[in-house]
Amino acid sequence: MNSLLQSLDPADLQLVLECGELAAARGFRAFLVGGAVRDLVLGLESPDIDVLVVGDAIAVAQDLARQHDGEVLRHHAFQTATVTLRDGRRIDFATARSETYSKPGILPEVTPGTLEQDLERRDFTINTMALALHPDGPGELFDPCEGQEDVRGAQVRFLHEQSFSDDPTRLLRALRFALRLGYRIESRTATGIRAAAQGEFLGDISGARLGREFGKLLSEQPVAGAAALQEWGLLEGVFPGLDVDSGRLTRLAELVESEAPDELRPWMTLALLAVHLAPQERWDLVRRLNLPREAQRIVVDSGEPWRLALEALNQLSVDAPPSAVADVLDVLSAEVLAVGVSGVKESSQRDAALRYLHEHRQLVPDLDGAAILELGCADGPAVGDVLRALRRARIDGDVTDPASERTLAERLVREAN
Repeated sequence: MNSLLQSLDPADLQLVLECGELAAARGFRAFLVGGAVRDLVLGLESPDIDVLVVGDAIAVAQDLARQHDGEVLRHHAFQTATVTLRDGRRIDFATARSETYSKPGILPEVTPGTLEQDLERRDFTINTMALALHPDGPGELFDPCEGQEDVRGAQVRFLHEQSFSDDPTRLLRALRFALRLGYRIESRTATGIRAAAQGEFLGDISGARLGREFGKLLSEQPVAGAAALQEWGLLEGVFPGLDVDSGRLTRLAELVESEAPDELRPWMTLALLAVHLAPQERWDLVRRLNLPREAQRIVVDSGEPWRLALEALNQLSVDAPPSAVADVLDVLSAEVLAVGVSGVKESSQRDAALRYLHEHRQLVPDLDGAAILELGCADGPAVGDVLRALRRARIDGDVTDPASERTLAERLVREAN
């Protein structure tokens, strides 16, 4: 068995060899392919298990799911499937195929193919290696496009001159792989990227595909990825008017570490790239990239809503209590605040917003609405008024423990009644 295959985690090795056996039982051949093989060549752990079947991948996926009581998600149009095991591991299966592109940027027409045809349809040579999984020769390396040589040479190289016109999302993937691995972009591939940047290749891609690839790049490389897009002339192709300010992006990246879930971070970066866009242009941007609702809110609210909030902060007196800052900023999400603060130079307003974000945003009264009603408050808007007053008192430090909060709540209820 090839030492590369033996470098897999033992549990993953057992699993992929089982895939090979299941494929062989049906008269098919199976291979470990793509990023998993690339990472093995690099001596890295890979989170991906991608199995290519020369035959019927969906059938093999169903066999594996049946043996492990797992779940299988089928995609018949592309003859692919994903199996999720009970321990959470995922295995992606694909039927070996060849592809033809009737028009740039659209999804290809797919027909069954050989191992060589499947490897040669891929994006970059470093992703075209395969390790055999069939029982009579597990671990045999297939490398028809000299991917190992490019791994050793630390370069990203496309497979043919039409690569970017066939699938313009490869423009973004080229930058992502180069930045992730610390590779240079091979000279002909670099020429192809710059030529594509002069055209409208990215405009041919559907919003969903462009948004997905753009989000992956910014998720992995929020600062360097944005800078690379601008350096290679691709940012304008994503959407006109986007602009990179490395200082702001760096400040945002520092805030993002503590202020946002992973899935929202790329859209916070996008919101900062859109700093000069007008409100309507922001709406056009989120529609172009087909962003999910939460991402739309971040991009849109980081524009005019944040500007209005900043104006309101500027109008507060220097001795305004922290609760006054909270009254202004409570309407915005933590993600929007992080984006907005990243664009503000050192000032008392920036300090106030950061203090609210880190210290005051999550403060809430110990008492809830039911407790306020038990104190004799009339049901209705008065309950909310009391709760808001209690929160302000906690933010300002006028209430520091449950006893003092209850005392204040009793007084507020008497006054409300």
